[in-house]
Amino acid sequence: MKKLWFIAILLMVLSLNLIADDVIIGTGTTNGYYPFNAFYGYGRSASLYTAEDIGLTGNISHLSWEVGSTGSAVQPIKVYAKLVDEATLTVANWATLTEDATLLYDDDHVFAALGWSTIDITDFNYDGTQNLLILCESNYGGGGASGMYPQFRYTVTTGKHLYARADNNPPTGNLTVNTYRPNIK
Repeated sequence: MKKLWFIAILLMVLSLNLIADDVIIGTGTTNGYYPFNAFYGYGRSASLYTAEDIGLTGNISHLSWEVGSTGSAVQPIKVYAKLVDEATLTVANWATLTEDATLLYDDDHVFAALGWSTIDITDFNYDGTQNLLILCESNYGGGGASGMYPQFRYTVTTGKHLYARADNNPPTGNLTVNTYRPNIK
């Protein structure tokens, strides 16, 4: 009987550990404007995280970005996700990137504290085999949040990040490839 109780308790502990796993991708400590650029009025950020980076399968119920410099701007933001086969990103416009993506979050947010800033999202089922494209949209408006914008930690990674930014109107052209992929949890 004691063995059965021990096995039952062990299984419960193991299952709780599987549910609560957080995956941190990126260790860089340099600050940048992405994924939620409010230095400009409008920002777009597409970050590719590979199945190898993630290493787990299951529902994603929240996402966190590492804030390296706080801001007081109330930012209207959207977060999308989609599974892709591509291992690197190439130039594309926002409409193409968000096509067939799942909208996970659409609300205002303030990045007012240093460290990991968590956003509860609509659950997204990650299959563990494809790569995950996280698309972030910031719509502060006008000429940006002068002096009130946050900055985020990023890690230099080739071919894993696209960005666009513009004042007064959302960017409509192709996003530019760079190496500044935001750290994510």
